[in-house]
Amino acid sequence: MPVRSGEVKGYRNVRAHTGSLATTKSHYLKARRGPCCNGSIDTIPVGACAAQGLCGFCARDRSIFGRAASRRAHLCYEEGDANAARAFLRSWLTTYPRNGLLYSHLSGHLALGDLEAGVATAAFQLFMETFSPDVHSGPPHGTVNDAVSFLWRWELAGHPRDAEAWRMMQDFANSAFPRAGVAFSDMHIALTQVVAGNDAALEARARQVD
Repeated sequence: MPVRSGEVKGYRNVRAHTGSLATTKSHYLKARRGPCCNGSIDTIPVGACAAQGLCGFCARDRSIFGRAASRRAHLCYEEGDANAARAFLRSWLTTYPRNGLLYSHLSGHLALGDLEAGVATAAFQLFMETFSPDVHSGPPHGTVNDAVSFLWRWELAGHPRDAEAWRMMQDFANSAFPRAGVAFSDMHIALTQVVAGNDAALEARARQVD
């Protein structure tokens, strides 16, 4: 299946810069395993451009590279390859602006890798410093999704509930999304309400979804 038009445009930009073009979704998803764009996907954001101080090409299309990095992180997570995700993201994030749209989202991926690898202290520190509501670099729905998914997985990994963090997330979610409307975020917001035992708010949101 051809990749979406926006991704095709991104690949054409990459081709102009590297002399190669990924033209199918399957090729794209396999990039982490083999050559792509005249090297591994790692070289897209941290190759010659980064060494030159983020050239104009990379500055214009950094969001495309951020999405590619996110997809690679998702692949690593789904395949249970936490150490590969951690190594890739730690290297990749060193060249990505702290205020970049996907910096916090990618830091959330790194925290999940640390959590899976048993490095719990580093994982929670990343949450507090890079993708909790007060510091998240992305839009509100990303803030909710990244933080709630981490906090829930934190508990699933056997760590004690951080009641203050959940209160912080519920307050942020209720403020940013007073009514239902963004399905994926509504699911995460409902989880904050379940944890808080706020049955009334949960039922109200469920009615709005219906």
